[in-house]
Amino acid sequence: MSNEPLPVFYISDKRSLYLGRSRAPLREIHAGNSWFLICLSGQVRFRANGHENWISAKSLLIPAGSKITIDNRDAVSSAFYLDAAKPDFAALKGMMQPTPSGIYCHHSHQDHLIQNLIELRDQEPDFDTAQACLEELIYGPYGERRSELKIDPRIEHVVQRIRETASENLSVKELAKEINMSESGLIKLFRKNIGAPIRKHRLWYRLTNFITCVMAGKTIPEATTLAGFSDASHLSKCYSGLMGVPVSVAFARTPTIKCIISDEKLSMAEQMEPQSIRLPTDPYELFSRMAS
Repeated sequence: MSNEPLPVFYISDKRSLYLGRSRAPLREIHAGNSWFLICLSGQVRFRANGHENWISAKSLLIPAGSKITIDNRDAVSSAFYLDAAKPDFAALKGMMQPTPSGIYCHHSHQDHLIQNLIELRDQEPDFDTAQACLEELIYGPYGERRSELKIDPRIEHVVQRIRETASENLSVKELAKEINMSESGLIKLFRKNIGAPIRKHRLWYRLTNFITCVMAGKTIPEATTLAGFSDASHLSKCYSGLMGVPVSVAFARTPTIKCIISDEKLSMAEQMEPQSIRLPTDPYELFSRMAS
């Protein structure tokens, strides 16, 4: 087994951070959650669904609901998976340039971000320290103006409820009743604020729950069921579509990533030290067939 350090993934159902160390293959992504990609070295080029032109960039902001193809060439990337219940997206959007496809690129402080993210990756601090650093990187440029960034409290409530019940299929009708809205009104409001439908957004939390269950020592079938996926095929399709890499790459026979999970996520399973993903069963062949 190689002694080379692994990429690091700080996982939470609020804000997650991936810090790469080498080129990772990316596919077409249909984002269920808004996320921010920044290259620690090199650059990527991207093309949104329905647009023919490729755009090269070192940083890009992808709204939830976007369909995008990324050619990462030889770039080493990091990614912020943003907190939908906070104005993370609005803060980053204000520092970037829009494109005709609705994707944003060229963060005005990207060199500063890159330097800090490389230091964070190499130091591998605990989850809380990494989150504090991430908070500063997202909102730091706003200083005292941060209070200008707001999110609709009704959306904040719905997002939190989706997180809490991710493994269930809580209906739009039930969610709408909780915030005293009609179903159609909530659907429109959620789409306007989040970008993706409620069902698509829910899948992101199911993925983080699946990874947490695997880290806690659950078998793949147990973790799949506990996270709310109907079967391994459903999991494989969602993982590839939302994360941009096949599940067979993420869960290979040997560890491919080091996961550090928040206390909130670990509360759903037994407490354990951060460790590399080592599956209690070997799903590699099954996932390889599904991801092809």
